[in-house]
Amino acid sequence: MAAVAVLAIIVVGAGLVYTSYSQVKASVTGVGFAGVNFRQPTIQEALAIVAAFATGQLYACVGPISNCIEGITITVDLTVSNPGFISITLEKVTYSLFICGEFVGQGNTGPISIPAGSSSTVRVTQTISKSSIPNALWQVFANKGLAEISASGQAKVLFLDVPFTYTTQVDVYQKIRDGIMAAIQG
Repeated sequence: MAAVAVLAIIVVGAGLVYTSYSQVKASVTGVGFAGVNFRQPTIQEALAIVAAFATGQLYACVGPISNCIEGITITVDLTVSNPGFISITLEKVTYSLFICGEFVGQGNTGPISIPAGSSSTVRVTQTISKSSIPNALWQVFANKGLAEISASGQAKVLFLDVPFTYTTQVDVYQKIRDGIMAAIQG
């Protein structure tokens, strides 16, 4: 009789653990374009950029600006929800990043603890070098400065892989303008 009670407690406990872990949901709650990483332009590049802006001919500054871009920084907000009965710890969250459909990078987080009945959001910052995004960069120019940024991946929870995906658009031209203005003023 005692063995049956112990077995029942083990089965109920295992059921609660399985229920908690199987209800975990992972999502990307935001992908942001944190900025463009510029090198200092040469005098010739700076004059060409200023002239293009002054005359309203933005296409004329594409070459000088793209020469000054060293890379971009993207932030990804990963949110994991635990509606279960027990606290859980994710082993890691892995993700891949795409700009205009072109793969530009990947990364992962460390362990994330999530109390029962709550959510946890982790912001990951990813710097992407210019050399890894040439096709995506030209797609952004072809799309008049709009970049489709997407992230997909998996949250690893014990024996489960919980998938997620997210897509958003960012006005890269505006970010470049902001970067140029900051460089001129700074």
